Amino acid sequence: LSYVVLILLILKGAEQCGFTAEDIQVSLNHCAEVNPVMWLKENWENMIETVMTLASNVGHEKDQNTIGTLSKTEAREALRTHKGNIWASVTECVEQRQAKVKLHD
Repeated sequence: LSYVVLILLILKGAEQCGFTAEDIQVSLNHCAEVNPVMWLKENWENMIETVMTLASNVGHEKDQNTIGTLSKTEAREALRTHKGNIWASVTECVEQRQAKVKLHD
C-alpha cells in the first residue's frame, strides 16, 4: 500500500472510533510502532484526565482557586493544540481559565 492510502485508512478507522485527524497526529507523536488508533483507544482518555487533574491541582495550590474543574473538552482541545504535550496543555488550560476569571472580575 502506498503511504497516502495507509494514511487514509488510518484516518477512516480513527473517524469510525470518534477520533479526529488531530488526535491521530497526537498518537503518531507517542505511539512508536503501535497502531495509532489502538494507541488512542488505550491512552487518549487517560491523557485527557491527566490534563484535567494537573490543571485542577494548579488551582488548588493557589491561595484562591481561579481554575476550578476543567472540562474534558477543554483538556482535549489543549492536547490537540499542543500535539499531546501534557505540560503545555496544562499551562494552556490554566491560562485560559485565569483569563476567563479576570474577564468576570
